[in-house]
Amino acid sequence: MNKEELTGKKLPELRVIAKTIGIEKPESYKKAELIDLITGDKKPAQSKPEAAPAQDKAAKKPVKETGEKPTRPRKRKTDEEGRDL
Repeated sequence: MNKEELTGKKLPELRVIAKTIGIEKPESYKKAELIDLITGDKKPAQSKPEAAPAQDKAAKKPVKETGEKPTRPRKRKTDEEGRDL
């Protein structure tokens, strides 16, 4: 099948075709991705990427991580005439 024929098909039809040719979990792909996989223009992605080492995870965290919300100065209390209380 060529891309033009596949583009005319609905997504559920493409999923059936993908299952018959052995593509795993075709329901997780978009229509354009399925068309590429069926025609052989694209290889399926690995289902689970390898876990990154602990050092890499620590490097991705933000520099400042205190768990607190950022604070701003409180508004000063004044009376009607603008004098501090």
